[in-house]
Amino acid sequence: MLMDSSNTYSSLDTIGPASLASLRLAMLSAANDYGYRPSTQPEVDSSAFETNWSLEPATDFDDDLSVADRVNLALLRDETLVIQCDFVAGPSPRSESDTWPEGAAVLSAWVTARRGTFVSLVTGDMGYRWHWRARFSIPSRGRTVAEAASIGHEAIAILEACDGDVLSREALVSILRAGHANALVGLPEGQLLEAKQSFHVPDQKAEHELAKDVSAMANSPSGGVIVFGLATKMTDGTDVISAIHPMPASGQPRKVLSVLDRRVFPPIEELDVFLAPSNGPMYPRGSYLLVVNVPPQPEELRPFLVVGQELNGKILGNYLAIFRRRGEDVFALSPASIHAAVSAGLGLLRDGRADTQMRDPH
Repeated sequence: MLMDSSNTYSSLDTIGPASLASLRLAMLSAANDYGYRPSTQPEVDSSAFETNWSLEPATDFDDDLSVADRVNLALLRDETLVIQCDFVAGPSPRSESDTWPEGAAVLSAWVTARRGTFVSLVTGDMGYRWHWRARFSIPSRGRTVAEAASIGHEAIAILEACDGDVLSREALVSILRAGHANALVGLPEGQLLEAKQSFHVPDQKAEHELAKDVSAMANSPSGGVIVFGLATKMTDGTDVISAIHPMPASGQPRKVLSVLDRRVFPPIEELDVFLAPSNGPMYPRGSYLLVVNVPPQPEELRPFLVVGQELNGKILGNYLAIFRRRGEDVFALSPASIHAAVSAGLGLLRDGRADTQMRDPH
């Protein structure tokens, strides 16, 4: 490892297995040896010592030529060890005094859900363009440098996906495709996101439930994403994603499409069902999350109907139902609402025919 007066640099392959607790002690010792004495210099905004790494393999690492990762570890002058992330996203900063309060709020909530502490989101200067620098701490007990690096990249993925203080459907899909499903832990369910712990359709009742949830997303003007393999817990009256429970691949996308083909009418346009990788050493190799990505649908196709209706625990196939989504909840349209919509449509058709007859005497 290359060590300077205020930082050290190596391949992540080399330093990744080290524990965060032991690294913090080594950084503290180095900072004291070089005369920084962080405990007597309480300026939190500046670091006393930093540990940097490259993502190149150890055999290819060159301290002059290897590109440093956007994530590193910094020992602040109050002796706090923080994950430090540099990235270009959100509003473009133009001076060191610029702020991004929406991004800070998202990151703070995300870190808090991981029992960590948000420190700051400030601007930095690369020498040729401004960028954002995020700092936060996480519980270090039992964690390695490699795990801290992974958490830092998840934080970047969340912030790069932010549109103000909201994640778009496209951003959610991008995070999942990139294997950063763990970055969703701490996010609440809502209009665009539905989390389910497992996928199993053993009977007609389970098929109906799947069709209900997907059709409700299709009936929403914004579409949405349903992810199987995410556990939730109730926090302040809202279901919040709490853990990842990936599953082995066993043809789940084909099963989903088969159920929807039989139970939802008309067919949902550009429906995207795929398996997202669950990266990370804590998950079984070859495990995935099942993602149902429902794009916004043309207005002329809505509402999407579900064939079948549950009655006394049974699914009656000669009934139809229309489901809508309100926040994280799914509800069925009442008979009165359906009748009003059908009557309005028939009225428009009658008016259109009458207008055509008036204009065309033949």
